[in-house]
Amino acid sequence: MAGNGGIIGPVNTVKAAKCVSASQTVVTASSDFTFTDNDYGQERTAQVLIVAGGGGGGCAGRNGAGGAGGLRNLSLTIPGAVSRNPAPIVIGGGGSGPGSSCGVDSSVFCQSATGGGSQVGGTARTGGSGAGGCHNNDSGAAGNEGCYSPSEGNAGGNGVYDQCYSYAGGGGGGSGGAGGTGTKTLNTAHTACGGNGGNGTDVSPTFPGAPNSGVYAGGGGGGVFSPSAPYGTVGAAGPGGGGAGSDGPATGANGTANTGGGGGGGGTTGGSGIVIVKQNAVSLTGVATGVWSMNTVYNFVKDNNWV
Repeated sequence: MAGNGGIIGPVNTVKAAKCVSASQTVVTASSDFTFTDNDYGQERTAQVLIVAGGGGGGCAGRNGAGGAGGLRNLSLTIPGAVSRNPAPIVIGGGGSGPGSSCGVDSSVFCQSATGGGSQVGGTARTGGSGAGGCHNNDSGAAGNEGCYSPSEGNAGGNGVYDQCYSYAGGGGGGSGGAGGTGTKTLNTAHTACGGNGGNGTDVSPTFPGAPNSGVYAGGGGGGVFSPSAPYGTVGAAGPGGGGAGSDGPATGANGTANTGGGGGGGGTTGGSGIVIVKQNAVSLTGVATGVWSMNTVYNFVKDNNWV
């Protein structure tokens, strides 16, 4: 035993108290996230955006658009037992068309957002946001499949048809609004108008400098068809990465990568998702984990740096 109040034990390096600045990390491919100075093992807070992959658009002639991937903007408190370790992030891919397939979920910190809905067998499917209905008067599908509050997305619009004249698909739902319904003029060819994709959500006030101007999860636009050209007016892409609809037998536009945008009606692929983690500024308390001399303990306690 050492003199002057010392005790037997190893000499340890002290982690001094420190302030960590806020920082923002954009993740566009599945990987791990690690907090700054995670070796302190203390509770951390973060604002986290999770966007799932958008749904693919239905094949040409069926023309319903893909719904956007679900979008969730969350304030999270991460316990120290979790914050000390790398956290796996899954970035959901966009659904493919024609076919079609729904988008894939994205997740981080045990929270997830649901992939966008698509057209499967000519029927609109639900998702983070729902797919638009086909030209056979199919109804658009519901959004918020994850049953979250607030909602992660909205419904797709309905499709319409006037046999032998004009056909129009509904727009896919977006995180910020429902997809538009297709329209046509009775017994008049070439008058089809595809439903516009639902609006995405602008998160740039919370995540300044984020890619795609910080607007994500817009729905795809519905496609149009008539017996011959001109086929009509395609549905516009929803702001936030949605793709425009198909014009007749042509292929529509894909959703934009890493936005969660839905694919436009007409054999398209939805945009892959994205995750953004903004770790908040924090004052980390000094850490001491071994056996210390009593004098050292006293000094830490006096400076309010002892855990």
